Amino acid sequence: MDEEATVEQIAETNMWVPKMRSAPERWLDLALVVEETTLTEVWRKTINEFQQLLEHLGAFRSVRVWTMRRSKQGKLELLARH
Repeated sequence: MDEEATVEQIAETNMWVPKMRSAPERWLDLALVVEETTLTEVWRKTINEFQQLLEHLGAFRSVRVWTMRRSKQGKLELLARH
């Protein structure tokens, strides 16, 4: 609701109908990359809470979570987290 426009309309026309403004379109996508190490489990709850905060914030069109880890051969892997 556009409060200022509503008040102006009431003052000018004596019509008590709220004026609405369009919601801003979310156009940003977020990629949250979580490095998997021996300490990851200690931070798991905090990481999950941070992910939920980002998803419920409403600022991003989408929030995707990725896990980054080293393979047994020592190469970096990036895996989609479900």
